[in-house]
Amino acid sequence: MAAELMADLVIRNARGYTLDPARPRAGAVACRGGQIAWAGPDEGSRDEPAADWAAAARRAGGEVIDAGGRLVLPRFIDSHNHVRLGADADCVQLTGAGSLAGVRARIGAWLAGRPDADWVEGEGLDYPALRPGAGSLDDAAGGRPVFLFEYSGHCVWVNDAARQRLGIGAGTDRMPFGVVERDPRGEPPGC
Repeated sequence: MAAELMADLVIRNARGYTLDPARPRAGAVACRGGQIAWAGPDEGSRDEPAADWAAAARRAGGEVIDAGGRLVLPRFIDSHNHVRLGADADCVQLTGAGSLAGVRARIGAWLAGRPDADWVEGEGLDYPALRPGAGSLDDAAGGRPVFLFEYSGHCVWVNDAARQRLGIGAGTDRMPFGVVERDPRGEPPGC
């Protein structure tokens, strides 16, 4: 039985969420080689007692952690995330601005509080609904460069002043942060 109970890590006193609809909760989790070997009630059962897993882990030089009633989740692998969005409190927050006029109003309000700003950066733009053109944001920023991340983080809209500052022209295909898209005339449309 001891061979079955080999674990390098046992977490007890937990509120474990297993993602198994048949047994969604666990008070204890035993891991072996970075994989979950067992999950069950902390008090254990006749067949799989958590205390036996903990004792086996200690004998093998493993670790036993008291989670203190905290939530324990299995490993999640998120190969695609956007931790940047909402991270910069000094950006114009554009989430929910449902029109180009709304975007322009938010830029204007942001600039009113920062009259010396040299550059306007925003995030959360809903570009499929708005589709600003490169020139449609120039007067909203008083000639300043405007650099707006759309909500997925996959596209950035810039105005003419930003294109000039960044050196984006007819012959520019790539930037350090991405690819320059073209309109049907071959010109960068602002995204």
